Amino acid sequence: MSERKLFSGGAVPNDTPRDLAIQTIQSLEPVKKKEIPKMNIPNPQTLVWAIDPIQQYLNALKMQKLPIFAEAMNRNMTGLFYNFLDYKVEKKENIGLEVKGATRSGKSTGAISVGKYVSMRTGVIFTPKHVCPNEQYYIDLVKVAIDNQFIVVDEQLETHVGSGSFREMQYTEDLNNIIAKRCIHIAWLHPPEFVGRGGQYGLETAGRNFEYKLTKFLLYDMSSKTFGMSAVPLGFVIIPKYNDQAFSDEYEGKKDEHIQDLRDENIGMRQQRRLDEGFAIAKNPLFQKMKNTQQKIELCQHLFPMRTIQETMELVQIANMNLKLGIRQEDFDMAKKEVERDLSAIKDSRAEPRVSELEPNDEVEEDVPEEE
Repeated sequence: MSERKLFSGGAVPNDTPRDLAIQTIQSLEPVKKKEIPKMNIPNPQTLVWAIDPIQQYLNALKMQKLPIFAEAMNRNMTGLFYNFLDYKVEKKENIGLEVKGATRSGKSTGAISVGKYVSMRTGVIFTPKHVCPNEQYYIDLVKVAIDNQFIVVDEQLETHVGSGSFREMQYTEDLNNIIAKRCIHIAWLHPPEFVGRGGQYGLETAGRNFEYKLTKFLLYDMSSKTFGMSAVPLGFVIIPKYNDQAFSDEYEGKKDEHIQDLRDENIGMRQQRRLDEGFAIAKNPLFQKMKNTQQKIELCQHLFPMRTIQETMELVQIANMNLKLGIRQEDFDMAKKEVERDLSAIKDSRAEPRVSELEPNDEVEEDVPEEE
């Protein structure tokens, strides 16, 4: 990739998408295609590609059994892929990619490298703040993103609403309208499989070369159903790692913080959070007016979009108990203490007495066989 510094300015001080959008500016003039230095990538056939042995065996098996896969593994489409990115930028059409592969196989690096290239062509800044660690951040960022913004949705993201529900389909349609209108470019990262988030093409990691800092991807057509396949392999693409150490350090730091937050949150904290949310919902006037359970679930999904459908139903149950039975937080705390006390008593009653617990005059009965 080019050694030219692609972006100006320091790191954005705030983490919220709205603050980020306000401070995001088109800080550079877009770089024309003819001004981009040629990428001197060695012949892929002569490079050593690091890949785990089982995946290497599976790839060899696919090449043996599936001629279309074998052809794709030997068809270099790197130039055509970058021509595709250039075409989308010039025609002001949004780019949608899905990226899958094993953990630490280069998914994030490849997606970020594509983002840096597109950002160089559009002149719109792309920072680690545009890599979404969860669903709510992604939703908020899409709502306030500027034209031609590139966004990476990292592998932590999950869909937390009922599959096939009207609200999910409507919300997805609303986001897609924003993405199309603002020409927002998105790369979705998924470790196991493509999930159909609307990407035109898919990338699957197929090896890494650490000497030249390259990642090899297998390119898929996500829209074609040819050969009875949901995604048709087209060829391989070589993506060089982006040249921005400051970006890499900030991105890895944000990932470490997110992992630490997950490790610090235990099961008890999550249970307490659901109780707090349930009692808060019970005080909501709109919730109190609703008589239909499905309406209450829809309201809770709107208020807490990060919750799964199972968690949402638990919130409704907690709120209903508060409204119908008058159960309060104090009642839950008291019941918890009583249950813990009763469980402790049951365990103590089952435990055999130890010698140290016997009174001085107590005698331990011994089983003596009866005489015949």
